[in-house]
Amino acid sequence: MIAIKSVNGKEPLIEPDTFDVSTFDLYSDSTGRTSETGEMIACLIRPDVYKIELVYTGSAGEIRAIRKLYSLSKNEISLKIEFLDLDEYITKIMYPGDRKQSTLRYSKLGNGRFSLSLSLTEY
Repeated sequence: MIAIKSVNGKEPLIEPDTFDVSTFDLYSDSTGRTSETGEMIACLIRPDVYKIELVYTGSAGEIRAIRKLYSLSKNEISLKIEFLDLDEYITKIMYPGDRKQSTLRYSKLGNGRFSLSLSLTEY
């Protein structure tokens, strides 16, 4: 099955090599433990916030296309991502985190393989 179905309505050129989906709960800054009893005082803002970790491997052209697909413009603050969550596709508004690019193998002919890893976090 396709991991990332669309980014702002566009299908990615290649499939990710690694696709990890996790959820976390978002708590307020005032969440903490009391000094008297040490009990947790939780101030839950929002449960089940999605985070996706992706790794793509490909040619320089493929990695440029993927990097551009997940980039924001001056007028955009988020991306609309349709992705596989267990056995169904869901759509979330997300923003990209740090993007790390690596050279995996490089031949004498200049035909390198490149890797791009990035994370997407639900808004």
